[in-house]
Amino acid sequence: MIVQFTHKEHQSGHADSLRFGKKYLVLEMHIGLNPSEHYFRVVSEKGIPALFEMQQFSIASGQLDGYILLQYPKGNYVVSLQEIATSEFESQNVDGFFGCYFDSNDTTIQGLLSSVVSMASKREGIEAPLRVSPTGVDDNTGREILHDALIKYISYDMSAIDFSARFDQFFSDYYSPEQFTGDEQSSIFRLSLEVQKLFPADRPPDANNENQDNQDLYAAALIAGEALGLQ
Repeated sequence: MIVQFTHKEHQSGHADSLRFGKKYLVLEMHIGLNPSEHYFRVVSEKGIPALFEMQQFSIASGQLDGYILLQYPKGNYVVSLQEIATSEFESQNVDGFFGCYFDSNDTTIQGLLSSVVSMASKREGIEAPLRVSPTGVDDNTGREILHDALIKYISYDMSAIDFSARFDQFFSDYYSPEQFTGDEQSSIFRLSLEVQKLFPADRPPDANNENQDNQDLYAAALIAGEALGLQ
């Protein structure tokens, strides 16, 4: 199920912020006894799988295949992704999977949720969040994301199309100048120029673009990787 954030007046700059007009994968729907107790759980712009009032969204896709209806002791109902509802963690906390997720520092459940979000996003045809975390992103998140994308692209584990999409998301959502030295910033901007040349914003990437000569993009990625200390 996909929802779109459509209420500008609810947008804020705190750790659970959402972006106006953006579509989000629904992890859970919480249906309480009163309309004021209806919530969607989506991954915020800071990577936190948080609850938001349903009235802040419009439905972009009401597809419910792969979701399961659960009932909790207080009489509330939760419609949850099957992979979450049937996991071993669902029964380990009175508040279900996410009660366990937020109350523990278990990397196993964190890794499971990241994998579920990635697979479900792909199934629904939307871009998966770069990071899913119980505490949100920190000052090093942008660097870590760029490192990961560069390593995969340079080693041919990521296509130019996928690298372009990941780099654009990094640059728009996670790039922060204070995380990088002057040389690193120069290499990042050069990489940005090559991404835009190969995959211009006015024409979304498609399979045909992959056949274009991307030697300049790859060279810029190597330079950025060297500046960032990648081996």
